[in-house]
Amino acid sequence: DLKRLRVERIHNGIDLGVFRRDPGARATLGLPEKARVLSFIAHHSGWTVDERKGGPVLARALAEVVIPRFPDLIVLAVGGGMIPNLPQVRPIGFIKPAEIARYYSAADVFVAPSLADNLPYTVLEAMACEVPVVASRIGGIPEEIVDHVTGRLFAPGSWQELGAALVELLENPEKAAAMGRAGRKRTEEHFEMSQFVRCYEELFASLALTARA
Repeated sequence: DLKRLRVERIHNGIDLGVFRRDPGARATLGLPEKARVLSFIAHHSGWTVDERKGGPVLARALAEVVIPRFPDLIVLAVGGGMIPNLPQVRPIGFIKPAEIARYYSAADVFVAPSLADNLPYTVLEAMACEVPVVASRIGGIPEEIVDHVTGRLFAPGSWQELGAALVELLENPEKAAAMGRAGRKRTEEHFEMSQFVRCYEELFASLALTARA
């Protein structure tokens, strides 16, 4: 019976000084300022991991929905995550941690099409960089993203819904930018590192007082 237990929820924290929008990201990466750009970040460790992170789902959404509408789209695949061969995909591979915010900032939309996940830091990091996120409605992701406010959620595995959400944001850059700003605000309110640390300190202090009582 969980009612007899004390339950505390402490959101994960990220360093908002590190993860923030880099206005010169596209120039640094050699990307056209007016290009439409998606970013996808996933660790590559074989097909099983790629499948779990939704690479094949994203590939089909791109091939059948998004690229026909935006043939000049640029997809930055960072970290070695596999997306089946599409000419619009640029396989970036692994990068230094200090460079990650640049790849978020260069994108119009960050996409996280996982089939299974918990509470991925990539979603929070992208939001902190003022990038709207399109992600699967799975695990803890709905606790990170407010649908239609900081990004879009879709049914896991639905390449049709994923494609439609990406097209929606790519066709409406002002809406996407507003979602990005809302995402930054949400990370400041709920996922900032000092708040994360303070909550744990307060919890441990209260437990210590309880133990001495």
